[in-house]
Amino acid sequence: MNTMHKLSAAILLAMAGSSALAANDSELDALRARIDALEKQASQNSAAIVSTQNEIKTAYKEAPLLVRRTINDAASAAARIDNATYGDDLSGFFKLPNTQSVMRIGGYLKLDAIYDLDPTGDPDQFIVSALPATGADNQFHMHAKQTRINFEIRRPTNDTLGPLRILIENDFFGSGGSTNYRLRHAFAQVNNILGGYTYSTFMDADSLPNTLDFAGPGGAVFLFTPQLRFSKALSEGSNIAFAIERPASEIDYAGGGTVTGDASTPMPDFVGRVRWESTGGHVQLGAVLRDVAYDDGAGNDDSVMGGGASITGVVKVVGSDSVQFGFTGGQGLGHYFSDLNGGSQDAGFDANGELEALKSVGGYVAYQHYWTEQWNSSLVYGNLQVDNSAGQAADALHKDQYASLNLLWSPANTRLTMGMEVLHGTLELKDGSDRDATRIQLSAQLDLMR
Repeated sequence: MNTMHKLSAAILLAMAGSSALAANDSELDALRARIDALEKQASQNSAAIVSTQNEIKTAYKEAPLLVRRTINDAASAAARIDNATYGDDLSGFFKLPNTQSVMRIGGYLKLDAIYDLDPTGDPDQFIVSALPATGADNQFHMHAKQTRINFEIRRPTNDTLGPLRILIENDFFGSGGSTNYRLRHAFAQVNNILGGYTYSTFMDADSLPNTLDFAGPGGAVFLFTPQLRFSKALSEGSNIAFAIERPASEIDYAGGGTVTGDASTPMPDFVGRVRWESTGGHVQLGAVLRDVAYDDGAGNDDSVMGGGASITGVVKVVGSDSVQFGFTGGQGLGHYFSDLNGGSQDAGFDANGELEALKSVGGYVAYQHYWTEQWNSSLVYGNLQVDNSAGQAADALHKDQYASLNLLWSPANTRLTMGMEVLHGTLELKDGSDRDATRIQLSAQLDLMR
């Protein structure tokens, strides 16, 4: 009887094991089928990505331009003839379902650690025109305000209109020292007609020096503004552009007697430029015409014509090294200079209390040198000068100078850049008094998506 029980138990165990093995085989088959399906889907996704990249490269040509590696990445946002791309980096674009549009989410995270040996006025950026008369020495500060996010959409329209480009970009350099989300770009361009908010047509983002400091040299033209722009290619390497842009009358009312003023903008700013560009560099000539005025609504009003010209560019020298430069001069141009914008330096009052456009001249020159593929440095010098009116106060800006030297490291096969920069600035006021300051800045920046 015991033997029969043992035999029956063995038979039952064998049947259970057989059943379990059968179940396991079925589960393994299902798992293998699932893996095969996932591999097939992954292959299809990879093929779709490659197809999308090929479509983009076919639809959007590369601008014939010297491409530089810069930490501020200002050039990639600039609008270009026929919506050409800045370099061949089209990675990150993906197809929006059920559309012909492709989209890329970009931007970067940037952390700045700043040590001021002297009072600087602005803890976040090195603005020489803001150097204070007094303040604390040896101050340490950190911020991540330059961090930015952008959304870029491209899509074909038709053979007549050509491709459409839409760019929206923000950073966190809010007003009053805040970290509020701030608009940098919001524009669309099709058929070489651009409308929206972006760099002024008078500005050349491609020629800006590579600095860790967010502000850069005060003698550079740097302005975001609403505009309507028309561009036209003259040849493969040359083009022209004309724009009407939002006006602004920034007037120093000191010396105006009883005039307290209320800025008036009778007409838009008219801007034009012509560019010659190639893979060895580029040169841009720009011009602006504007009306600077005030009207307090009580019978006090006046206006003066302002205008000026600029030449900017980049020249490739040895290896990947390049020289960047910009020189601008005219009258009533304070609105366009990096260090004068918002500083009431378009116009002032003469000895007779009459409104006059202030003459201003600014410029910079920089050399970017590559020690190796991963290490590069930039040496920058900038200068800005205003011919003050008789009515301006003694502490009105007369002249400032900016100098910086940095060392940046970008490890291979990463989107990380780290560096150190030493900055020095001197400010001279109308009464001849002067101020100076030195800053040391450490920065780390990581691209978000590319």
